[in-house]
Amino acid sequence: MESGWEPGVKKYLLKILNTGSWTLIWMIAVATTGIYLQYAFISGGIKLTNIIYYSLTLISGFILARYLYKTWSEETRRE
Repeated sequence: MESGWEPGVKKYLLKILNTGSWTLIWMIAVATTGIYLQYAFISGGIKLTNIIYYSLTLISGFILARYLYKTWSEETRRE
């Protein structure tokens, strides 16, 4: 009898791990740049840095959502 995980279970758990990891990396990057560099705060009016920050946040969030959608909708190719 072979020890180890079945390929389907292993691939599913790797998808879960990758989803959580990329989402956390994105959240940490957005929060760090927004809070530490104070790009997320609109005090005294909207500045160009605020517009750039929120635009890049939306674009990168869309890219992350698209990547996760493709990751979860693809059939098993490597088995």
